[in-house]
Parts: sequence; structure tokens; C-alpha cells
Amino acid sequence: MSPRRPRQRWGPLVTPPAGGPLPVVRFVRCADVAPVASSVQIALVDTPDRARRSGEALAGARGVSLAVEAHHGAPFAPKALLAVDVVVVGLFDPSAAFDRCPGVELVDRLADMRPGAQPALVAVADGRVSDLVRLRLVEAGADHLVATDTLAQLGALADLAGSASTTWRPIKSSMELAHHGLGLTSRLNAGLAHIVSNGLEAAFRPGSGAGGGLSRRRAITVRTALAEIVGIQAVGEGSGAVLARSLPSWRQLAELVWVARGADSAGA
Repeated sequence: MSPRRPRQRWGPLVTPPAGGPLPVVRFVRCADVAPVASSVQIALVDTPDRARRSGEALAGARGVSLAVEAHHGAPFAPKALLAVDVVVVGLFDPSAAFDRCPGVELVDRLADMRPGAQPALVAVADGRVSDLVRLRLVEAGADHLVATDTLAQLGALADLAGSASTTWRPIKSSMELAHHGLGLTSRLNAGLAHIVSNGLEAAFRPGSGAGGGLSRRRAITVRTALAEIVGIQAVGEGSGAVLARSLPSWRQLAELVWVARGADSAGA
């Protein structure tokens, strides 16, 4: 197995005492899989209100047992999460200051820590999930993505245990990616990590103006770095046509970051 890329810590993650509460984040969509006869152990992590709704939905699912329930931002013990069969993680947190997809970071961490295909990593979300956010989940190593209101029908959750997703198509169409100058190998998580680690969040907020309020030289440096890190091609405004030998405009980058961090998603 080839080594995974160095990881950027986006938020404070604290390891609690043994037996302490744990928060989970995972992304899911159903595929045809073999059913599991015995009770499946589930870990659930989401915002408090969504964790309640998801927990109620899971109570009606067949063949599953909710072993762990935790909230985004709470301390968590990775080893305890890895001991269950399926980790169900809420994708969005609309109260987050910058990245409203905290589930992506935990998916990334857990995917890197699990010894094989288990536990299955399932992300849940309400409403529309943009293809840019889906691409981030793929980059992080999520197995599936499902709607919160389908959890009760997920004999699928029991069926997903021990089965990594191989048949689902996370990106519905390449058109949305192409509109932003992206491809299936673009690394949005790496780009957002670069923004956070360099304290550039404010430059990508609405109303920050042309160049995000940065000097012209600094803005060009940021455009160059993100183009290389993420793998973005410059596209013409409105046309979506690739502009050869050009850097992505600040407007193109700002729109991309807005969508990638989940600011326009219905579930955020």
C-alpha cells in the first residue's frame, strides 16, 4: 500500500480518557451488498439535534445496535470507533466557522487508521450534497453517502458492514467539476487545508472583494499555490472553457472554495 499524503489538522481533536465519549464522521451511499445476519454495532457522530434525529431513525433499522453516540467537536477515542462495524457520521455542521463539512476530516483520519475495509465509513446528510463536497469525501476515503431520512430503511446499514463501496458513483456528473476547472483527481481537502494553515479564511469569505483584500503579489502567490495543490485549471467566466497557460482567477477560486466548504449545500 502506497503511503498516504501528510495530513493537515483542521480542528482541535482531543483524545479523552479511556471509555470517554467519541464523535464520528463518515459518508455513505447504498450499493448491492450481502446481508449480515447478526446484530451490527453502529457508532454515530453528528451535531446534537441531528444526532437525535439520526438516533431515532436508527432505532427503527433492522439488525443494528447503536453502540456509540457523540457530537461534532466532542472528544473522541479513535480506537473505540474502529471497534464497531459501521461508523455513521454527519457530514455537515452549519454552525462551523469556515469548513461546514467537519465529517470530511474525521473520515480522512479514520480511513487512514482502520486496518482494512472495516469499519464501513458512512456519511449522512440532509438535502443536496454538491459534487465538490462529494469529491472531498472520495479524497478522504469515505465508503458511502446516504440521506438521513433513509437510515430507518437501511437494512442497508447492516448490509454495509464489512463491505467497502465498489459500485456507487459518488460524482453524478463531471459537468459541475468542469465548471470549476476541476477533475476527478483534484485535491480539494489539500487546498482547504492550505487556506486554513496559512490563515486565509477571511480572504475567501463573501464580501472580501477582489483578491480577498490581499496585496496583488500575495493574491497571485495564493492563486499559484492553490492551482498547484488542488489541480485547478483556469476557466472562462460563464463559458466554462479552459484557459490555457492562465492562473485561475480570484473569483473562480472564491466560488470554488464557497461550494467546497459546504456553504451552499442544502444540508449545511
